[in-house]
Amino acid sequence: MFALLLSWPAVAQFQRTCTLDSVSASGFYSILISPELSAFVKTDLSDLRIVNEKDQWIPHIINPPWGKTSHDYVYFEMPIARRENTHSQTILIIRNNSDNKLSNLFLSVKNATISRFASLSGGDDQVNWYSITDSLLLKDPDISDDKTLLKIFFSPVHYNYYRIIISNGKNDPLNILQVINEGPALPEKFERFIINPKSAFNQLDSVGYSLIKIENENNFHVSKLNIHVSSPKYFERLARLFSSYAGSIHEMLRKASNTDFIITSNSSGEYNIPTINNRVFYLLVENKDNPPLQIKSITTEQDKKKIIAWLDKGKKYRLLFNDSLAQAPDYDLQQFSGRIPNSVPILGIGRIEVINETKMKVNTEKNHMWWIWPTLAAVILLLGYFTLSLTRDVNKQKKRADTL
Repeated sequence: MFALLLSWPAVAQFQRTCTLDSVSASGFYSILISPELSAFVKTDLSDLRIVNEKDQWIPHIINPPWGKTSHDYVYFEMPIARRENTHSQTILIIRNNSDNKLSNLFLSVKNATISRFASLSGGDDQVNWYSITDSLLLKDPDISDDKTLLKIFFSPVHYNYYRIIISNGKNDPLNILQVINEGPALPEKFERFIINPKSAFNQLDSVGYSLIKIENENNFHVSKLNIHVSSPKYFERLARLFSSYAGSIHEMLRKASNTDFIITSNSSGEYNIPTINNRVFYLLVENKDNPPLQIKSITTEQDKKKIIAWLDKGKKYRLLFNDSLAQAPDYDLQQFSGRIPNSVPILGIGRIEVINETKMKVNTEKNHMWWIWPTLAAVILLLGYFTLSLTRDVNKQKKRADTL
């Protein structure tokens, strides 16, 4: 009996729900995982379900955080951070707003027949520059209408800024209209992350280390940290992320961290981390013999994730979530993800509510162990029969002994 009771599986139970907006036409729809929703969902979204009016699960797939990559190549205009014409050269500084590596830049110039030498460098702070390619010859332009495209080919590389220096010699400078990058089309190229509500932090400095406690309003998913350091001007420190406080810095140094990364003045201050959903977590920064960092602000962001499902017009749907025991569902729709269009309408969600168990019971997991209770009842009856038989035998033996 004890073994049978132990074999009874823990039944998952969703704790929260919210309604979905009405479906105007049958088709694929996406539901964005907002920070407020992520506070009640596991980081892998395994405890998230779409259900209809009959509480039946509706198959869905999880869209990659940054959408699908197209094989079509398109042109993106690159913002020019600074433009300078001297007596002998033209200097352009291009800002890279994405996390992607760049290659194949094009200079759009007002029509001109020219041949100039140029060089290309990259850097992250507009102060320190590193060579990418030297002695570029800008010639054989592609002429179209009143514009000329000058090609700059180089291997893919990522910097926050790119500097192009064009040698004009004794010639007049070029009339550069645009700087263009050729790359794969990304539907959500500049929207990979969602900003979480404002977080609070406090910093405790000791000899050689700084312990920074970061606290969000709720258990939002966190995939990126934005750390703004006001001083010193130049720094490079090892930072270790912990999901809990061990009681002292000495004890934390003995524990394995969630992840390690370098905080440096050569970066934009944005640091990607493995997704966590701790309301409070800690950064341990190793200062060595340097003064502690003066941190002005820390904000958190999460990957932009969506779930996509086929929904029918006129039917009502809602989400179920917040269940630590739930396992990821296995739907056939995953095999047909290639048929989902790149552009899918987003369906809004209603207010998040706690499920009242006395009014709503949901079959959260498939129950293939229905036989346990009948078996348990049969075992109890059988044990009762054996107990009764044994009692009768004992009584008979006692009467026989009394007779003798």
